[in-house]
Amino acid sequence: MFNAVRKLYRLLDAREKRRAAITFFLMVIVACSDAVGVASIMPFIALLSDPSLVSSNKYLHAIYLRLGFRSVDEFLFFLGLLVFFLLVGSLALRGLGLWAQLHFAQMRNYVWSSRLVSGYLHQPYEWFLSRHSAQLTSSVLSEVDKVVNGALFPALQATAQGVVVIVLMGLLIAVDPLLATQVAVVIGGAYAAVFWFFR
Repeated sequence: MFNAVRKLYRLLDAREKRRAAITFFLMVIVACSDAVGVASIMPFIALLSDPSLVSSNKYLHAIYLRLGFRSVDEFLFFLGLLVFFLLVGSLALRGLGLWAQLHFAQMRNYVWSSRLVSGYLHQPYEWFLSRHSAQLTSSVLSEVDKVVNGALFPALQATAQGVVVIVLMGLLIAVDPLLATQVAVVIGGAYAAVFWFFR
């Protein structure tokens, strides 16, 4: 797997590597927004189940007084809207991240196909005498597509999901280290066993 990723990385020129870095940075932002969305749900549910936290928690009480709400219900409604917009924003960012991955992968399809055609066109005439045009067409249209859709895009998706998992695991460890470690060992062990068996 790492050998395939290394080969894909070598196919990128300097400009494409910069675009890959921008795409990866966007993946990190999407992962952080997912973590914020997840982290905002549980405190809000706890607050709904026990509205007295508004007065007992000094941070919530300070926000309640600073924003000048007239009742706890208004404050809860405001927090509900805030959580809703956080989740919608997180989903919008995730959509943008997926678009960036697709755009990067499909543009590599175009660029690599163009590069391959350019390489063919710069060959001497004698080079074409021993090669069939259908073989060259297959290389341009089919083989590049296989590399992009069979290797590059899955690698981008795996990287994106890996970043999300790392950020969410960091959030879980910050909240409850022991439980997060146990869950990571069980789920990670099960995934590793399935991967090792079916690879």
